[in-house]
Amino acid sequence: MIPFMPTKRGLMLAILASISVSISLSSPNLASSMLSSILLAILASSFLFSLISFRRIEIIRHPSEDCSVGEEACLPILIRNKSRFTRQSFVLRESIPFTSEPAHDEAVKALTPFEEIRLERNVQADRRGVHQLGKVLMLGGDPAGLFRRAAKFELPDTVTVYPSIYKLNSFPLTVRRKIHISSSKPIGESGAGQDFFGIREHRRSDGMRFICWRASVKHRKLMVKEFEALGNASIAIVLDCRRNAKDSALKSAAPFECIVSAAASLCMHLSEMNCFLLFSTQKEAGDGFSNISGSGSRFKNISIDFLASVQTRDESAGNPLSPIFEAIPPQSIVYLFSMAQDPSYEDYFSAFFEKGVELRWILACPENFSGRPEKNASGLLEDDGKFSFRPLRIGPESRMDILIGDWRQ
Repeated sequence: MIPFMPTKRGLMLAILASISVSISLSSPNLASSMLSSILLAILASSFLFSLISFRRIEIIRHPSEDCSVGEEACLPILIRNKSRFTRQSFVLRESIPFTSEPAHDEAVKALTPFEEIRLERNVQADRRGVHQLGKVLMLGGDPAGLFRRAAKFELPDTVTVYPSIYKLNSFPLTVRRKIHISSSKPIGESGAGQDFFGIREHRRSDGMRFICWRASVKHRKLMVKEFEALGNASIAIVLDCRRNAKDSALKSAAPFECIVSAAASLCMHLSEMNCFLLFSTQKEAGDGFSNISGSGSRFKNISIDFLASVQTRDESAGNPLSPIFEAIPPQSIVYLFSMAQDPSYEDYFSAFFEKGVELRWILACPENFSGRPEKNASGLLEDDGKFSFRPLRIGPESRMDILIGDWRQ
């Protein structure tokens, strides 16, 4: 970065001043001498103005906000004029790694003496991950626009962009093989199940979002919806990050981002329910797997933080079903998200069936995102019939909130 640079206008004026000086030296006269003096004075004054244009301007980065893909991240910056002179307007430029734009420019108005402004910069996040922010460029110049001035400020910060989360209005938590994961006994706290049980009077521990306003008006007191208990329901979320070598040539991250978003939405939704959760995927580097277990907000925070930075793996990575197979109790539900049909799945599918575990397999093949394959109204693609257990094949237009919330296999 060059701190000083003449603009096109300044370069033309400098050439004109050089010609005028040459003429006045070769054939001295009053007109050529005055013209050359005026041009040189303009150049010198503009250079001095650009030299002091950023003097005593302080830039401070305030903590940035984390967000999800598709949302706007707020990147606030405090600008302070510490001098007793007015500073002209300038532009702040920063390369933000999680946006599709190469650089983000923000115009700053002229600063009066000792003025302090907070610049709220709202930028839409397009890339998931943990991103590092660094230098901010301040671009300005002189009032005549003959010189361009640039100054660099090192303002480090970290912004985490989480996967896009969609709301699941309903969620099937009962398996079809007569496996009881809920009882008919109502729980004491509303909203911890999915199957509607009845309406009762509001208690202090009940959440406001479960209030039934129609019944409250009828009985003239707060009434809440009560759901059946889930007992010891166990749900495993398995994310297979492996991608075939032939699929990596497609250079599209859409299939992987689709299943990561679906896994994150499940983690968010299930963490608010009374069930035990398991999460398994390949480690970021080296051999092995990352396994997370638990329930509630602790599981949600750990799993969502992990999904914010998870990346694809090559085919040499292991099968993520292997480390949690023994940990999955009978009569559970397993959600498997993958981008390929691994032949080693078949052995686990048979073992899951013998344990009474219901498998819900969501497959996002990269070739389904590169063209326009046949699909039905809900976005569900036709299965190719290669496996004995049929996956739910999805594409770029699939409504994951509907397909997961209303599971049909």
